[in-house]
Amino acid sequence: MGAVLDHGRRRPNGKKIMELRKQKGLKQRSFAEEANISERTLRDIERKNHPVPTTIITAIAAVLKVNPSDITQSSPSSLLAPLGKNQSLLKLKAIQSAKELSTLASGASEYQWRLEVDPKVATASRMQAVLQIVHRLVQGLRTDPDGYPVGHDEFDSEQFGEIPRLARLQELLNELLTNEVAVLAGTALNG
Repeated sequence: MGAVLDHGRRRPNGKKIMELRKQKGLKQRSFAEEANISERTLRDIERKNHPVPTTIITAIAAVLKVNPSDITQSSPSSLLAPLGKNQSLLKLKAIQSAKELSTLASGASEYQWRLEVDPKVATASRMQAVLQIVHRLVQGLRTDPDGYPVGHDEFDSEQFGEIPRLARLQELLNELLTNEVAVLAGTALNG
């Protein structure tokens, strides 16, 4: 996990960001525009490891198609303050694997979602399908008092339906990434 400096700020690994940006053949100006940050901010990040809000780290990671933790500096645990009784830590990362998203969803008792991009015709139905699958994974297979499935999906009626469900989820994640839409997921851990 990257160095957490204060509420919502992290220290990026500027050298790594620069290397990944150059591997993609992007100039600072075009990369900054794609990440929706100023060119000066990008320059400060790459040259000085200038601490920035986690939202900027996430935006840069989405353009580079990596996890935010891949482009932040590691820190010794002594730099991290212990969490108080009523605090929680959100672990957020870019999801590229259906199995990884399934594991997160299956371990949750509830979920929340938020759009950070405007849906396009090419992505809206895929985004909706991802959320439907995640909803099913979080809720599990439930039955009404008469034993009929409630909140089931098309895969529940198949033998070993989890396999085609995960295959469809992986296909959706790949299609969204091709359309430059990253799915970010995380878990809130109570301290």
